Amino acid sequence: MRELWASRGSSDAQLHGLSPIKPPAGTMEIELQSLDMRYETLRSRETKKERQLLGSLSQVGQLVPVIVVAGENNGLWILLDGYKRVRVLSILKQDTVHAMQWELPEADALLLERVMR
Repeated sequence: MRELWASRGSSDAQLHGLSPIKPPAGTMEIELQSLDMRYETLRSRETKKERQLLGSLSQVGQLVPVIVVAGENNGLWILLDGYKRVRVLSILKQDTVHAMQWELPEADALLLERVMR
């Protein structure tokens, strides 16, 4: 399944003679529809950066995983970091995203993510 994502996510890369990107070690693959994006409105949108990211993701695929924590009741993954990547992957008609799960309560993970910025 991961190889399938890598080949779908990097079809342009293959056309340019680049090899498919493999998911980073320690990550999992999550469907975009399984993400709870409750903190999206707290993030800024920069059109120029998203255009640059669109070019990069379409050429070489996703290199950096998004950060998630498990949701409490709804079975969704709460997205903490990677909102631009998720928006761009959605534009590129991707169904999945590489993600790294933090094994922390949501509040602690939010504080840690803020400190790491």
